[in-house]
Amino acid sequence: MNSVEPKPSSTRPLRVLVVEDSYHAATMVCSILESMGVEILGPSPTVKHAMQTLDRVSCDAAVLDINLGKESVQPVAERLRDAKIPFFFVSGYSSPNLISTEFRSRVHLHKPVEPDLIRREIDRLVAG
Repeated sequence: MNSVEPKPSSTRPLRVLVVEDSYHAATMVCSILESMGVEILGPSPTVKHAMQTLDRVSCDAAVLDINLGKESVQPVAERLRDAKIPFFFVSGYSSPNLISTEFRSRVHLHKPVEPDLIRREIDRLVAG
């Protein structure tokens, strides 16, 4: 599926927060999401930027890089979990020890990721 339908109660496009510190990876993820008709929030290269974005506007789902330079995306994941906003990880690291045990069962796509995997995961989150 190449486009995400808005939530039934909404006439606006699906809003997806992208938290990624690599310009190249952020550009790739955003390009895939834009091709699906998604409204991109971000990309946010830091936890602070992601939190400020969430303070200003709500999102329907999120794509998170685990390692943002010298910080972990964990605080953003916790906020999304508490708000019951679905998310998944896209990371170049395969070690599950980079994120707390409570998030290890989340979908974790490994970079470089195929565009169809991101599309399928967004569709799954929205349907779910």
